[in-house]
Amino acid sequence: MKRLILFLGMAAGVCSPLRGEEAVTLQQVVTQPDLTGYHVLDQGYRGKFTQVFDDRVPVLVRRQDEMEFTHVRCESPKPGEDRPVVRELAIGLQPPGKKITESYMAPALLVKALPTFEELKGLKTIEEFERLFGKSTAPTDSWGDSQQLHSSLCWLAFVPDETGAIRVVDVAFFTVDNGKGWEIESRLIKEGQFLPTGKPPQPVAQEGAAAPAEPVKAKPRAKRR
Repeated sequence: MKRLILFLGMAAGVCSPLRGEEAVTLQQVVTQPDLTGYHVLDQGYRGKFTQVFDDRVPVLVRRQDEMEFTHVRCESPKPGEDRPVVRELAIGLQPPGKKITESYMAPALLVKALPTFEELKGLKTIEEFERLFGKSTAPTDSWGDSQQLHSSLCWLAFVPDETGAIRVVDVAFFTVDNGKGWEIESRLIKEGQFLPTGKPPQPVAQEGAAAPAEPVKAKPRAKRR
């Protein structure tokens, strides 16, 4: 179960069909507040996580596969909602036998700034991560008993850098509640630079059934009885 939940730190967010295929630039994503809906990027942003910190097994080296961000989702607040505009880069998925992108995975949220990798490693509380990324919206679950509960939280975020690439951070950790509130049990933090490909994005060929028609929503954590 733990390996599955850590994977969700990167892949959570398989959502409803991408109806908009109008190409936009990264500059438009960052600077145009009126940009809404789903769009394909004018070029892919490809890379892999090159720095990995796991405080359970600090010397463990994992093989990191390359991946390419291909699409963007822009969501504006509804009338009366007090929240910022959402900008998420994502990896488009194409169902078998189709040439259109119908869903996506690994939505990475645009944030104003990201701490350095060393600074991220120094964060020790859930509240510190939530101040950076907001509440975790990835699918999760809780398990345990009346004496001890376990759960997980994860985020994927990015910022453009001065070279025209994007810096992406993936944070996932397990949490534990021993009766005094939720605390971090272990952390997995990854960082990488994703470079512009200079050519049209290459969505991932999706295997098996198409993604669900409705966005996957995070489950509330179990409450102690």
